[in-house]
Amino acid sequence: MSAGTTLTLISLIGRQLGRRAARSDGRYSLLPPGAGSYVLYAAANATSRSPPLWWAKGR
Repeated sequence: MSAGTTLTLISLIGRQLGRRAARSDGRYSLLPPGAGSYVLYAAANATSRSPPLWWAKGR
C-alpha cells in the first residue's frame, strides 16, 4: 500500500464504516465493527474512481 492511499471500509449495503489513510510506511489500521463481510476500497487520491480492491470477511 502506498503512503497516503485512502482506505474506506464499506458494508455490503453501501454504508461507510471507517476511513483511514495509509501511513508513510504503507501500513494502515481499519477495524470492522464486528463479524461479517465488508468491502475495502482503496484510492490513491481523493479523485480516484477505481473499483473495490478487496472483499473482507470478519470473524
